[in-house]
Amino acid sequence: MIKVAVVSSMYNVENYLETCLQSLISQTLKEIEIILVNDGSTDKSFSIAQTYAQKDKRIVLIDKRNTGYGDSMNVGIERAIKDGAEYIAFIDPDDYIATNAYENLYKIAKENGVDVLRANITSVFSNDEGQTQYFENNALRQFPEYYNRVLTLQNNKKIFTMNSNCGGLFLCSFLKKNKIKHNTSPGASYQDIGFWFQSYALAKRFYFSSNRYYFYRRERPGSSEAGKKDVDTIFKEYAFIENFIKKHKTIKENFYDVFFVAMYRSVYWYFHLLDKRLKESFVHKASQIFKQAVQDKKITMDLVKETSPYFEILIKNPKEFLQVVEKGKNNKSPLIVPR
Repeated sequence: MIKVAVVSSMYNVENYLETCLQSLISQTLKEIEIILVNDGSTDKSFSIAQTYAQKDKRIVLIDKRNTGYGDSMNVGIERAIKDGAEYIAFIDPDDYIATNAYENLYKIAKENGVDVLRANITSVFSNDEGQTQYFENNALRQFPEYYNRVLTLQNNKKIFTMNSNCGGLFLCSFLKKNKIKHNTSPGASYQDIGFWFQSYALAKRFYFSSNRYYFYRRERPGSSEAGKKDVDTIFKEYAFIENFIKKHKTIKENFYDVFFVAMYRSVYWYFHLLDKRLKESFVHKASQIFKQAVQDKKITMDLVKETSPYFEILIKNPKEFLQVVEKGKNNKSPLIVPR
């Protein structure tokens, strides 16, 4: 029996892959399957994965042409479902995980009968001297009282945060029943956001663990955070999410406001990663989208003001937003005031 199938999409991560794979094959939970989907890597990633697959029969290696992160993750999920996995976990191949992670997460998931389980993560940075530094991310830093208990997010929308799928577990039958998949638009950026929103919105039983097992490597060369030159990427992903919302009446009634708050957070973060020459057009496009949402009564200005003063500025005066946020560019938090 496969208790946890770990799915990873690989693309040119030869410098980090062995650390990731070593953390997976060393898991104290032995009933795992490691599904590696090679998305047309042009470096030594596939060769490294082959070497590990020859040593460990739990590794399933799928080689395919480069079609992007979303499509590759869907291929991995389909394989996990086909193989009868009970839970699915995701890991980016440049990250790594504590050796007792899946044993502990599986135990929590089973004991609480949850659809989705999330745990805290640790961000890993390298400073200018090449030294490794760690930062502990707390998914519920504003609402610690919601840790370690079963939740329904429909009744606790304020904790509909932390748009990451790594560092937790998803019940396989839940994903299959609700046909939850990644967006398959070309490219590797932000396609996990659509999956995150679908799974959070549809989950009946949700659990945030205060433990942390996942080590998330930030701002590495070649990562999805390393330089952005496409104004439309983030808007395409949220268009994908909005199409999903429109197909589900109850989600439309309960989570449209959450959708726009999440979109603002992503827009704010993406703004800091953009090429400087593209920022003005990006901000004006974002402003028009949010302004139209207010006019269509999909979101209220009261919620905008409650979310962040920058959000209000973005809607009312995009030029001012551009100036104010650029001055405070070292502050990458989209939420300036507590909600």
